[in-house]
Amino acid sequence: MCIRACVLAGSLAVGAPSIGFADFEEGQLFLGSFGWPTGPSIVEIDPATGNHTVLRVMDPGSTPYITYDAWRDKIVVPELNAHQMSLVDSDGSRIVVPLNFRPRRLVAVGDGRIYGFDTVAAPIRLIDENNQVSVVMEQDGVTPFDPPDVNINRLGWDQAENALLLFGQTSTTHMVKLPLTAAGDQLAGPIEQISFDVSASSSAVVGASPGPGGQMMLVLDNNENTESPRMQLLDVSTMTLTAYASNGPYIGAAATNAGCYSPELDRAVVLDTFDNVLRTFSQGQVGDGAVLAMNVSGGGSGEEAQLVRCIGSDGICHADTTGDGVVNFADLNELLAHWGQSVTPGTNGDVSGDGVVDFIDLNALLAAWECGL
Repeated sequence: MCIRACVLAGSLAVGAPSIGFADFEEGQLFLGSFGWPTGPSIVEIDPATGNHTVLRVMDPGSTPYITYDAWRDKIVVPELNAHQMSLVDSDGSRIVVPLNFRPRRLVAVGDGRIYGFDTVAAPIRLIDENNQVSVVMEQDGVTPFDPPDVNINRLGWDQAENALLLFGQTSTTHMVKLPLTAAGDQLAGPIEQISFDVSASSSAVVGASPGPGGQMMLVLDNNENTESPRMQLLDVSTMTLTAYASNGPYIGAAATNAGCYSPELDRAVVLDTFDNVLRTFSQGQVGDGAVLAMNVSGGGSGEEAQLVRCIGSDGICHADTTGDGVVNFADLNELLAHWGQSVTPGTNGDVSGDGVVDFIDLNALLAAWECGL
């Protein structure tokens, strides 16, 4: 019984109220910001109105590079100094998931997989649906994949190509495409790599999200305050870029610090930290764009931030061991009643399906806590 008391006391926390969404909904925008006056925070934004509020003030050691995971239906927060990630629910509560590495960047695929890397890019880690960590391997399945030395600072995912994307910056901007096997734990073929520039100075990718027409929307930042095509559409299959929109010269240097594409608005959404606003841009637009929301971050040049859009969960509570459509104490009690036992895979609290009821199942159940409510 100590397992129940200790884990719940240490893992479930109460957060701030939402601005009206009962649960995460398709199209919601969330900004992870280091600069919010209350400290590192997750800011919830309604794309229809621009209304926004702080969903949760993040703990010291968290990074603002959040990702939304449709499989877990949670916002995932890397906690660099604590060897863990936090799964934040729509009411601001969180569940802590211990990891065996210090996550600097994470990207959720939407089928249970989350990819990430440590303070250095090598190796690339895979966190599976049961929160177990492994290393992405080369095609031989034996050698850990060692990414090119291009100062990787962002991750992306392309569903159509089943490919992990690594974005980095040296004297130019780099993108590396990793085609993966169906299991996602090793390369399925050789990597592809391109380098590009959208201005006189090198640019850093500060946002990579699904864009219009099956392409990926890239938002870039550089150390210039001139007009520049900082929004680009990437065709991942051909590794080619097409300019989407240009912003500036309203901004200060290093002030386009996050961005994503919103199908609901059919526009790119960009965080301008110099003026502390979210701006939107339609395809082909040049200049200031339209202001969606004001006072959304701490403001200032060079702020660390990440803007993500909820893409909708699959609606399935994967840790519902009782079959009533909800993950709650009934499921936890069933798991604890069979703790340490060998059972028929997928029954009696065996969330992972490996035939044993253990901490793997407990972590997966807690990660899905209150799914279906």
